[in-house]
Amino acid sequence: MTVIDRIKRVIGGLVMIVFSLSYALYPKESLPAVSFLLSLGLLFTGIRMIFFYLTLARHMTGGLNILFRGMLLLDLGLFSVKLPELPLMYVMFYLAGINAFSGIATVLQVRDAVRLGSPSWRLKLLFGILNIVTALLCILFLNSVSLAVLTYSIGVFNSGVILIIQAFRKTASIYIQ
Repeated sequence: MTVIDRIKRVIGGLVMIVFSLSYALYPKESLPAVSFLLSLGLLFTGIRMIFFYLTLARHMTGGLNILFRGMLLLDLGLFSVKLPELPLMYVMFYLAGINAFSGIATVLQVRDAVRLGSPSWRLKLLFGILNIVTALLCILFLNSVSLAVLTYSIGVFNSGVILIIQAFRKTASIYIQ
């Protein structure tokens, strides 16, 4: 990772932390912004993954998996555009589903990393467990707007902290002679 990439990650992490704190302080006012950013993020990630498949990943092993993930994220992004018009209970189920899926996928990645002997799996495991706990909290408190926004802000805060930690972590370099 270059120095510019590290600076970008630190700045991105700090911006995410600031936004998450503002969401947590003003939950009712920030619900439309949270909904918009969630759908925009899912749309752009889905489009980026599909573009990556079309340009490079179709020639890679497991490239079809990238296409399917891109289509799924694009579909979720298009669905989430309609979230502000839905009752709050559906929004909470949607948020719980996204967090549960992300948490379970992260825990499964950690299981593979431990099996392969990777030294940096603890932080990922913590992030996955936090996502699963967040999903459970969403299901427990279904009718709370404040909790919906607070749940999203906790996820954004976690992601910001992870970005900052990754920026300062040493990356392995492979040299071919």
